[in-house]
Amino acid sequence: MLLTGHEKRTIDLLTPKGVALTLDVLEIMRTPDTVSCAIRKDSGDDPDVTHDTLVFAAVQRTETPGVTIDGGAGVGRVTKRGLDQPRVSCVTSGSSPLTSRSARRPSTPSRAA
Repeated sequence: MLLTGHEKRTIDLLTPKGVALTLDVLEIMRTPDTVSCAIRKDSGDDPDVTHDTLVFAAVQRTETPGVTIDGGAGVGRVTKRGLDQPRVSCVTSGSSPLTSRSARRPSTPSRAA
């Protein structure tokens, strides 16, 4: 939405188990340099206290080349070897650098240094 300027009201997602989902994009907030939105969490057949929670993400245009991804409040971090999680690498986005943060509730996006 930040790069195209067009709001996206739904998003298609393929889960790790191969289940195709179409999810509603909620609480969209836009400024010229930032976009935040949320997806409602569905705990499926193993519900827990996080079922129905809104999970937010925010992106911000910066002057720094590339993409920086950082978890926000309430986002855990894998810190030990052997935990089966994909590695995230920085991707250069050319002339449109972005910072992405995800959290349960958005905070005011801060400028990347």
